[in-house]
Amino acid sequence: MSDEQHPSAEAPEPRGAGPKTGRSGIAADETSAYGYLVPRIHGALTQVIDPEIRRPITELNMVPGIEVDDQADATVTIRLTTATCPNS
Repeated sequence: MSDEQHPSAEAPEPRGAGPKTGRSGIAADETSAYGYLVPRIHGALTQVIDPEIRRPITELNMVPGIEVDDQADATVTIRLTTATCPNS
């Protein structure tokens, strides 16, 4: 049975389809006119250093999400290293 006949086979993505990733590895949000800013924002966040661990917050996987809407407003989700991080 060929892949085209097999019901669970996925069709290959057209060339150039799918998310575009920058050097940061973060995919640009193609649903927004300003989605190209996502990898740029992530790149800027590589300069933000955790004061206790002294490593970039991006290397510590503290930035799970970056979204830019059609008005170029960015929403950055940041995880804290500990539950008491803002209280210490």
